[in-house]
Amino acid sequence: MIYFDRDTQRQIVSKMCRLLPVGNWLFTAHAETLQGLGLPLDTVQAAVYVRLKGEPPQ
Repeated sequence: MIYFDRDTQRQIVSKMCRLLPVGNWLFTAHAETLQGLGLPLDTVQAAVYVRLKGEPPQ
């Protein structure tokens, strides 16, 4: 996803969040960052996120 602009990254991960149940983890490559996308994800450690309650943006 590092090759996509931030809006496209937000759209992609937002769709993934809708499929990921609350409390489940999302693993990404270390080059990826999801910070600042406004998604219901919390950083566990580098490249590891956990799905929080709340709806992702459409």
